[in-house]
Amino acid sequence: MTHMLGFELNNVAECELFLMPEIYAEANAFRVSDVLVSRIPFSDWHLIEKSRYTDDLADVYAHRSPPYFCIFAEPSLSSQADVAASMRTMRIAKVRVLTLALRLTTDLAVPVVDPCDFVSYQRRGHDVARTVSRRGRAGYELRPRVDVGELVDDWARAYEALTFLSSFRRRGRLALALELYFESASDFITDDTSQLLLHAALEALCGSSVGRLAEVRWGDEGVSDSIRSRRIRRNRLAHGVRSDWSSDSVALRRVAGWALIESVRQELTTPSGDGSLDAGLIDALKDADEFGVARLRVLPVDEERLLYGAFGRHNAEAD
Repeated sequence: MTHMLGFELNNVAECELFLMPEIYAEANAFRVSDVLVSRIPFSDWHLIEKSRYTDDLADVYAHRSPPYFCIFAEPSLSSQADVAASMRTMRIAKVRVLTLALRLTTDLAVPVVDPCDFVSYQRRGHDVARTVSRRGRAGYELRPRVDVGELVDDWARAYEALTFLSSFRRRGRLALALELYFESASDFITDDTSQLLLHAALEALCGSSVGRLAEVRWGDEGVSDSIRSRRIRRNRLAHGVRSDWSSDSVALRRVAGWALIESVRQELTTPSGDGSLDAGLIDALKDADEFGVARLRVLPVDEERLLYGAFGRHNAEAD
């Protein structure tokens, strides 16, 4: 982790901030790949928040550690409205990928919240705009619970892998599975719906080979039990029978995350992508000696090797 001073809004002409209330670290600011995550001084936060809220929310700064924000900044202003709108769309997409990467990295029973569900702030010159999403300012009431200090490298690797996948690889069913996994963590759905989305993510990845997940040696008793009873539980949920396996939701989320990570890894490292879906993915999982974000640590760190390295190996083997 790179230690930095807290971000100061007055140093840039334009910036946009998304609240990340559940994380904490020793550093006031750090980068996850190309994204800045930082606390901001109370004096700056006071300038971007509406005055009628500042007295109540000031307790966050007075009695506990200031929250982190995902921050995007530009040294100069664009006068074109369409450019500003396009930048916001791009930033929201980045925040969602950053959130998905952290969810895959942390493997929590209760995944971290989506910053896009809370209030966000955009400052352009002296003008401040606030976008109040579904949960408004409720994020300030959440307590930090995820220490990301030791996770930044893995978080960055997962974020870069997902970003590269989106830019340079076919996505199709893998993209669908990632979206289902992301939405399964929403605060606005029931646990039963969340489990259905996780089952759907696994089926999107594995297709007709989903039953073969039982052939994988997971090294986790909870995951193995979850896979053995997967079909029964999935069918009961699909027919409206409420789940009484609340503890199984944790194992189901874990195995879906592991399968997604392996699929992403195969898609990035195999020219044909044959190992990213269906029977090929099952075989890759069976051959793996570990699961989770550790599978991404062996990926090349630069885009050129990801773009051409696998194809080079493929051609060399053909010769």
